Amino acid sequence: MGRVQTRTWVTVCCAVIALTGVILLVVERPRGGIDAQRLTAGNESSLTTPVTRVRQPAATRPALSSPSTVTRQSSEPPASADRTEREPLLADLSVEERQVFAESLKPLGVAELLQRMLRVLKTQDYIRRGIVLDALRTRFRQQESPEVDSAMESIRNILSDASMSVEEKRVLLEVLGRAETIPTLALLLESARALRGGELFDVAVRQIAQIGNDRWGGKFHEELSPLLENAWQHRSDDGRLEGALASAIAKIGAPNGVEVLVSELVGRFKSVDELTQASDSRTQASSKALRLVRNPQVLPLLERTFLQSGEDSVGEYVAGSTLAAMGQSDATRILLKWALVASDKDANVASIWFRQVRDTKSLAAIKNALENAHLDPFNSSRVQAVVADALRAKSD
Repeated sequence: MGRVQTRTWVTVCCAVIALTGVILLVVERPRGGIDAQRLTAGNESSLTTPVTRVRQPAATRPALSSPSTVTRQSSEPPASADRTEREPLLADLSVEERQVFAESLKPLGVAELLQRMLRVLKTQDYIRRGIVLDALRTRFRQQESPEVDSAMESIRNILSDASMSVEEKRVLLEVLGRAETIPTLALLLESARALRGGELFDVAVRQIAQIGNDRWGGKFHEELSPLLENAWQHRSDDGRLEGALASAIAKIGAPNGVEVLVSELVGRFKSVDELTQASDSRTQASSKALRLVRNPQVLPLLERTFLQSGEDSVGEYVAGSTLAAMGQSDATRILLKWALVASDKDANVASIWFRQVRDTKSLAAIKNALENAHLDPFNSSRVQAVVADALRAKSD
């Protein structure tokens, strides 16, 4: 009897457990079915198969992002859109890394550097642009034709190509101006003529005006002067271009070039008053430019013009003003030679010229002339006095 009751209770318990499982299965199945449909995104066959969740590796799982972050990222251009060959911005790199980049450009020829320049112009990496520009300028100075001729033709084509941007053309004109070689200057002058009336004309004029600033190789590049002199002789009705040409001629300082500017003034005016009152562009350009002469090779020309033109002549005034602006002891000695024989009426101009003296050797030469005036006296005490005043003003 006891065993029968025991088996009866076991049977009842099993029945209860089985019934509970059925109830749970009925309750849970709908929620499980919805999850499966969501996970399989409409794949009906997957509803009958177990769903297995695969954990992605950390490196490939997408990072959690806020909605605003996703929108911002999707609207930005690819990282390579404004960079060259996926290279990092040089502004983000150290000075040493920038130097490594600059060194890597040195073995490259003109053609390859020009291509790099054109590519980097499409980016916002201004530091890289400057380094490539400097490398291209240096290579133009080192390399001879025919590669340079080919590069000049490429630049000429780009400057005349309407599809190229103004910025690209502007930088190429800057390349031509900075190189300061015969081929680059020839193309720069040609471009200035072709760009008359366009927005790039001013760019070309500014580059011409800077010719002679960089005495690369430690010398005045007189070989450039004939190109500029020829352009000057073809008269222009644009004062900016005439001023730029005169400035470049003067800074190069080749004797023939300086003589062209001096002749522009000496040959046209009969008196100093007439010269100083003239306002035309060529007179203004020549007068201002001659104050930029620094090449000592021009001293014989200036001395001859200064001392042989005659008293109160335009030649004396132009050459004397040029010598005074040079700031060189040899130029000052020529002025002192004149001062010793000058008359009282020259005192005013003597004061103007000697107050421009600024270098140590010139000041020493003036001091020596004054101290030895008892041996080699000044013809005019007034001129001697203004020379002494000029020296005193520099000593104070």
